[in-house]
Amino acid sequence: MIINRAEKKPVIAILILALLLRIALFVGANFNDDMEYLFTARSLALGRLNEYPIGSIDSLRLMIVFPMSVIFRFIGINEFSASLYFLLSSLGSVLLTYLAAERMFNRVTAIVAALFYATFPLDIAYSTQLVPSEPLTFFFLLSFYMFLRAEKHNKPKLKHKTAFLLLSGVFLGFAYMCNIRAILFALLFPLLAIFDMIKEKSFVIKRAYIWILLGFIIIFIYESLVFYGAVGNPLWRLKIYHQAEQTVNTNTSLQYYPRILFKIRNVNFLFQEGNFGFFAYATICSFIWLLFKRDEKSYFMIIWLILTLLYLQFGVMTFQLRAIAKWARYLVTLLPFSVIITARALKLLGKRTLSKMFIVCCILFLTASNIYFSIGSVNGYLLNTADFKATYDTLKELPEKKIYTDSGSHGYLMLYFKFKRDIGVIEATKDVNEIKDAYVVINGSLGIVASSEMRARLPTYASDIPKYWSLVKEIKAAHQGFYRTFNPKIYYVK
Repeated sequence: MIINRAEKKPVIAILILALLLRIALFVGANFNDDMEYLFTARSLALGRLNEYPIGSIDSLRLMIVFPMSVIFRFIGINEFSASLYFLLSSLGSVLLTYLAAERMFNRVTAIVAALFYATFPLDIAYSTQLVPSEPLTFFFLLSFYMFLRAEKHNKPKLKHKTAFLLLSGVFLGFAYMCNIRAILFALLFPLLAIFDMIKEKSFVIKRAYIWILLGFIIIFIYESLVFYGAVGNPLWRLKIYHQAEQTVNTNTSLQYYPRILFKIRNVNFLFQEGNFGFFAYATICSFIWLLFKRDEKSYFMIIWLILTLLYLQFGVMTFQLRAIAKWARYLVTLLPFSVIITARALKLLGKRTLSKMFIVCCILFLTASNIYFSIGSVNGYLLNTADFKATYDTLKELPEKKIYTDSGSHGYLMLYFKFKRDIGVIEATKDVNEIKDAYVVINGSLGIVASSEMRARLPTYASDIPKYWSLVKEIKAAHQGFYRTFNPKIYYVK
């Protein structure tokens, strides 16, 4: 058994807590590439391969859109089913954090680490959004756990050891199929190989790592064959990724990660501040304590975390040496080692009564502060889609007619209506006379359509409202005071 009977109760309790927090603080589809994944998975679920956007980098992340399409096929498309795969990945990461920490250290460390992960603001905030970070983290952790299981096997069970190592590589390949950033996180294994060589004073790489590489290659070949069959180019995904990174302008501010990691006063949750709570400080203190205690078992995690964060902060993402994009969701994969290191440091603080009381206080404080920052973080993300929800709440109470809206709002309204309403895109409706006996939503996507580039695509009648349109309702914009805002207005056109 993976978990002994005596250990099941606290693990189950933590998983239930994690589930309840993620349901209570449900975010759903948000302002990332969520709509791209949603529509691509829907096309697959309905068998409409002619609609598959093969030139989009998001659609080529097969371990995102394939599982989503399977869920859609069996339980339909709605807000919850769209987020289910990501929610399950998040819960799986909580469990794998426990299993990995228990194998590396002990049960107490594992329970504390799992508790921290279950309540972590960043993970809760992204656990129901449609982003690759959650499945990527799950498969990366699963790969690492398979490696740990292989390392614990005795020589008589060599076949089992080889199987676990091969599976480690396969799951690493799955992580790569979620997002190409898995290659960055996979540097953990060369780091482990270096530690092995230093420990054994040998410059020969263990055969173990060859099996991991083989497992990864199997998945890479499979993906290449899929793309070869689809477009005739086995490296199609790498080609599109390279093109996308050359053309997409994205956040590269060097102040972004420090602000997310360390800002705990006057936090603006709308700009992802507070997503880490106090954990950046807790992890740094843990680094220092573990180095002081010469806890060699923790060294590879500390070094991996530092190197990975340095690359995310200062690294490049193209052959033209463009700075790597910086988004809060990229930090999700750092969380397992962060919570394990913190739990390990607390365990090593000492066995005296005062030490135990201090440890318990630290655990309670970090857990409580995690939940506090989770509520704030989630509310910050919910502001992004508040206007879509308010627009939907109004439209669902009106007599059913065709709806026209901007492209930024279109996908969200389609999802809220479970793809059961006829919703057109006004950017594609240049002739105002085409709109008859329908509702028109103007300025409904705020944060998206507030950008000059997207507003320029709207037809002239979207800003110069025809006099014969009747205003049904004006909705107060949720982003008052943060962006240049446009109150969504719903019109009826006879």
